[in-house]
Amino acid sequence: MAGRLKPYRRKPTDAFEKVRDQAQQSRFFVLQQIGPTGFVLRDEGDQKHRAFVGAEHSCSCGRCGDEHCVHTAFVLLKVLKVPPDSPLCWQPSLTDAEIGEVLAARQREEEKRKREAERAERRAAIEAKRQSKK
Repeated sequence: MAGRLKPYRRKPTDAFEKVRDQAQQSRFFVLQQIGPTGFVLRDEGDQKHRAFVGAEHSCSCGRCGDEHCVHTAFVLLKVLKVPPDSPLCWQPSLTDAEIGEVLAARQREEEKRKREAERAERRAAIEAKRQSKK
């Protein structure tokens, strides 16, 4: 698939902005990753949903049609870390290149977090060594 399945949106719809706000305030837990862009989410009430983003966004909640549901918006915003002001966030479908861009950005972010954690561990070990010499 190379093209976009649904028309490109220049700006977010009012309906998407409402869903985006709900997703940013929601707490879901990622239970499982199904491929690179599919996730099983659990809400605080223990209800599970399978949300997929990509050429066509879909979710087991049944609310995805021409607009995102709170689960697909959550995956894009919180799991894949797409900035809320990015046009990729409000598109009803993504091209292969856009999916690749989102996944590459997520990978870079994960690598950055890992390097920062390793640095913090090294600093803590150095500090502990200094303290033991005193």
